[in-house]
Amino acid sequence: MDSIADALKVSKRTLQYSLRNEGLSFSMVYNDVRQALAHDYLRHSVYSIKYISATLGFSDQSSFYKASLRWFGMTPQNYRDLS
Repeated sequence: MDSIADALKVSKRTLQYSLRNEGLSFSMVYNDVRQALAHDYLRHSVYSIKYISATLGFSDQSSFYKASLRWFGMTPQNYRDLS
């Protein structure tokens, strides 16, 4: 959150306040961005699942697998195979 606030040239507190006014939290936005990036990487790239998992900041592939089940209702490989 600190690096995002710095990039936007606002304080962390101002960023939190602005998100809260929109009915959002940083973790909600972060999750949505990760999901969108996962979709793009899985459907439109040749990067390995392991690489995508690490790029999106997951501590291990198991965590990415669980997130994929939440987001897409299927494993990362099954989602990629829909292309």
